[in-house]
Amino acid sequence: MATTGSAAPISAARFVISFDDVEVEFSELTGISSEVEPAEDTPAGSTGTTVSSKTFGNASPPTVTLRRGVDGSTEIWSWHQAVLEGNPAARKTCTLMLQNAGGQTLLTFVMENAWLSKVNIAGSQPGESQIVMETDEFVCDSIIMQPS
Repeated sequence: MATTGSAAPISAARFVISFDDVEVEFSELTGISSEVEPAEDTPAGSTGTTVSSKTFGNASPPTVTLRRGVDGSTEIWSWHQAVLEGNPAARKTCTLMLQNAGGQTLLTFVMENAWLSKVNIAGSQPGESQIVMETDEFVCDSIIMQPS
């Protein structure tokens, strides 16, 4: 029998994407989105009456959005460049690890055939000392959660 709601909520201090023997650390997980659209199902009964109900529709590709301070590393930008060029090798199976402050992995998500669909770098005004932030959106064929 499965138990629900008995585990303590996870408090992650950092988020790490691992691909091609490279690990890139992020400071914020903006979201993981997995969605199945509802579809209308209207079967006709033996008497000719119809009863409308909802059923599973098309699944949207899962997305993962992460943020980090721009640090001059080129791994993410190079991956996105390969996507822009249409390189089939830009689809990668990678892992997203939610880690505590000590670096212990608390939860892992395996992203199958992931690719970097969007990179957004937002700066600050001249004279301000804010960190320049990069927001990266990944799309994948499937995402599988693996408790650690």
